[in-house]
Amino acid sequence: MRAGRYAEFEGVLCRAIGATEPIRLVALAEPAPPGFAMDRRGRWTLLVGLDQLTRLFDVQTTATWRGHSVRISSVDGGLAQFTYFGMGLPEAPGVHRVQSDEWQGTVPVDELSDIVEVVDELPR
Repeated sequence: MRAGRYAEFEGVLCRAIGATEPIRLVALAEPAPPGFAMDRRGRWTLLVGLDQLTRLFDVQTTATWRGHSVRISSVDGGLAQFTYFGMGLPEAPGVHRVQSDEWQGTVPVDELSDIVEVVDELPR
């Protein structure tokens, strides 16, 4: 499952942060590709120019969590972060109300169903 911005660099798929140069790539698996260095957050990252990317794209993902349609903002390992707008979201660890009708949560990916990914290619 994917959500957010991604880039392909030297045949390797990475998470991507930013849309203008330089783009920060975050390795999705270890060992990290050559040239990546560990940042303060413990992630393997590399700054690159747009011309070094084979592909840059966004993945907009929706899913169902406990009967409610949620928008997935990111996936890290086995956890997905989501936003939900509406009332009646069940209480659960990792889920909290941001405003009266806005919720955010981090839940295990295996609790999600009806996953739909829409890929939007970005110019480089």
